[in-house]
Amino acid sequence: MSEKYVPNYGDLERFRYERLIRTKSRAYQMACWQGYLGTHEFFLGNTLKGWATLLLTMAAASLLVYEWILGLLLVIFVICLNITAVRVIAASDPASNIYGEECGAVFHSLHMMSPFSIMWDMNLWKGKTPTDPPPPDMD
Repeated sequence: MSEKYVPNYGDLERFRYERLIRTKSRAYQMACWQGYLGTHEFFLGNTLKGWATLLLTMAAASLLVYEWILGLLLVIFVICLNITAVRVIAASDPASNIYGEECGAVFHSLHMMSPFSIMWDMNLWKGKTPTDPPPPDMD
């Protein structure tokens, strides 16, 4: 039994792996769908704000079990933070310095591998699997 197990995922060489470029549209989508996890903050390079949002959400979830009033207040606070972030991103200039750069490694390590991530494909409703046929431009 010296054979190594290799899962059959198809030909992975045909997929292009590259870092995502920060755009206002992507940041807005992340703030709407995963703002409570701080994903948009990690994506925009605001690592400290991202960690704070993520930890507040985790604290709110755990406090709901033990001290529900305080947990509920934290949930309301996280919701307010999320609404504020969505409004700030919506009002931001798409040509500002924060957009147009590659997102950092912290974003990839935390959220690209998350089962809740919308970043497997920018279209949340049509995910891709490694056995899907390649797009026409990659033949």
